[in-house]
Amino acid sequence: MRALAARLRGYAAETSIEHFRRKFQIVASELEEAAMDLESRDRFRLVS
Repeated sequence: MRALAARLRGYAAETSIEHFRRKFQIVASELEEAAMDLESRDRFRLVS
């Protein structure tokens, strides 16, 4: 998920169309947040 988020941020940096730049950034942020959630759940399972 983080790799895909990084690609989307790259696309955002390359596009000159603000609408698509925002969309790429939003989706990248959502993917990074989901990755953090999954990582914290995995850590919780390992501790429990």
